[in-house]
Amino acid sequence: MLPPIPPPPRPSEEFGRLAELCSGETVTFKALMGEMRPRDHALLTLVLSAAFLHPVPTMGLSVPLGLVIMFAGARMALGKGPWVPASWRKRPLPARFFRTVFRAFTAVMRPVERLLRPRGRFLTEHPWVRRANGLGLAFAGSLIIIPLPPPTNFPPALAGFVLSAGVLEDDLLFVGLGWGLLALNALLFGAIAVYGLDGVVAVWNYLF
Repeated sequence: MLPPIPPPPRPSEEFGRLAELCSGETVTFKALMGEMRPRDHALLTLVLSAAFLHPVPTMGLSVPLGLVIMFAGARMALGKGPWVPASWRKRPLPARFFRTVFRAFTAVMRPVERLLRPRGRFLTEHPWVRRANGLGLAFAGSLIIIPLPPPTNFPPALAGFVLSAGVLEDDLLFVGLGWGLLALNALLFGAIAVYGLDGVVAVWNYLF
């Protein structure tokens, strides 16, 4: 009789492993993807979305990280495996920044994991649902790369993070919450396109 297959690492364990990896001055996409032992694209988009949820500035990383999130989501939608352009795989990234982010989210994910559990797996594992979730993650990445002030990265990154967590853990509740956040992002960025940042701030102040 074959021994039982151990369950895959929880997100907090993945963040802890990645924090240990970022011990030098720089780290590469290739090293990060190798250590993540890709369990679908969701782990990659979860990790990179977390970079925009931390108070430490992203230091010009919104375009490269947003593009990788967008590519990962698009490939999920096409039913293909994770991929980063060859020219980017050895691109040096600030290890200290990512170490700080990964350590923070090692602690953050532990209480979140108490809420995360397989719910509605019959839907979350359906190929077409997976592909739709890939489109949602690609949309979140496309919003992150828009050249706007840093705080505007937070809403799409939060949507991408929650949706990624739902996909990773086959939790239909988190998947639904992620799509709700994506809908709010569509409204927010639509308002920015029509009224500009000043107009959105004025409406916010008027309402709240």
